Amino acid sequence: MSRLPDLLTLDAMVAGLDDDVEGEAWDGLLCAREGAAAWAQALERRQRLEQSALAWVAHPWLADARRTLRGLRSAAGAATSVALEALAGRDPVFAQLGVTHEPPTQRVTAAWGRMEVALVPPDTVVSLRPLQGERLRYFYKTATGEGPLPTGSWKLERGDAPVVLLAVDAALPARTFSEALAGATRAVAVLLLEASSGLSTLRHPT
Repeated sequence: MSRLPDLLTLDAMVAGLDDDVEGEAWDGLLCAREGAAAWAQALERRQRLEQSALAWVAHPWLADARRTLRGLRSAAGAATSVALEALAGRDPVFAQLGVTHEPPTQRVTAAWGRMEVALVPPDTVVSLRPLQGERLRYFYKTATGEGPLPTGSWKLERGDAPVVLLAVDAALPARTFSEALAGATRAVAVLLLEASSGLSTLRHPT
């Protein structure tokens, strides 16, 4: 009986580096009940890797922000992780038009001092919420601006990306993303990149 290929093999198949992949791997992918979902996840991983690399090269400030975040890891102490819920849905105006689909959610559990990457379709609202009672303040930064994000929500318009959403302790006195990151002892960020070809980490209702 054919088995679903492992993650490394799937990633090689998606990247076209499958010269050494045995035919059994393709048979397993095509025959497995979970084959379509596994292939879609492999495509998403590949797209996230490629788009992340392009973003780092084109926007040096992303690397600076990630470097600062990494420097905060040891300062986080015993509280090494924070659970954030990323809620993706279409703009609220759709509800006024009678669209009542419940938006799907993705829970992102990120260690303090890390920047997680999420692929997001255009016209999607992403809202960050703490799940464990943390009191957090939110900020945003794009290639053209930065500032506070009181609601913790951002609507990704086409061409916005990359967008970094930053969460820090609520008691931190800061007015901008840069001030918050410079003064934080604990911080976590989510990097929003625009999904393409129908692939996304966060999906809005269809």
